[in-house]
Amino acid sequence: MFENLKLIMQVIPYILTLIKTVEQSIPEGGSGKAKLTFVRETIAAIYPQIMDLWPIIEKIISYAVTLYNTTGVFQKK
Repeated sequence: MFENLKLIMQVIPYILTLIKTVEQSIPEGGSGKAKLTFVRETIAAIYPQIMDLWPIIEKIISYAVTLYNTTGVFQKK
């Protein structure tokens, strides 16, 4: 359990960067599912061993996107 927490904490900055990069590339609203799929498949391609933790990663992504939308980091187009 502690190892999972440690791993998640190590990859969060990279995941947040990936989310922002995808949003900058595809800022249009309504494509969240496709963006999430891209993020998931990118992570799986780079680090397949972490996919056992996907439910946790997906929640972190959801929380981050909500925060970015709420605070104006992501501008709706």
